[in-house]
Amino acid sequence: MKSPGTQLREARKSRGLSIAEAASLTRIPKTLLENLEADSVDEFQADVFLFGHIRNYAREVGLDGDALVRQFERRNASSASSSSLPKLPAEPTRTPAKRSKRPVSRPQVKPTHMFAIVLVLAGLGIFASLLSSGRATAKDPAQFPEAQESEWELEQDAQDTRWLLEQPEGE
Repeated sequence: MKSPGTQLREARKSRGLSIAEAASLTRIPKTLLENLEADSVDEFQADVFLFGHIRNYAREVGLDGDALVRQFERRNASSASSSSLPKLPAEPTRTPAKRSKRPVSRPQVKPTHMFAIVLVLAGLGIFASLLSSGRATAKDPAQFPEAQESEWELEQDAQDTRWLLEQPEGE
C-alpha cells in the first residue's frame, strides 16, 4: 500500500498541478506540502495543523482527507513511542472543541488611550449640553426686530437691478 504522502503527490501530479500551484490553492506553504508528500510530520507544531493541512490538501487533489489522516496516524503509530499524534476514531465524529489550559491574557489599556477616551466622552457631553440648551434658538419671536419698510424696498430694488443686469442686450 502506498504511503499517504505518495498518494498526495500522485493525486497532485495526476491533476497537473505543480507544488507551487497546490500551495496557492490550499494556502499552505510550499515547504509544508513537500513535508506532507515526504510523510514527514516533524515540521508541524501541533496535530491540529497537521490534520487540517492533510484534509485541505487531500480535498484539493480529490482524495478522502479523513482516510489519509488515519493512514498518517497508523503510519506514525509504529514510531509513536516518540510521536504525540492522537488516535483518531474509526469513523469521523464531531466532538466539542477542548479548551486550552493556557491562561487568557487580558488586553492592557494604556494611559494615553484612557486619556483619549476621557477627552472623547467630555466632548460628547459638551456637544449634548449645547444641543439641549435653549441658547441655540429664540423662544420668543418678539425678540427679533421687525424689518422696516425701507429695508424691504431696498431688497426689492436689489432684485430689480439683478433682473435687469441678467437681460440680454439689444431688447
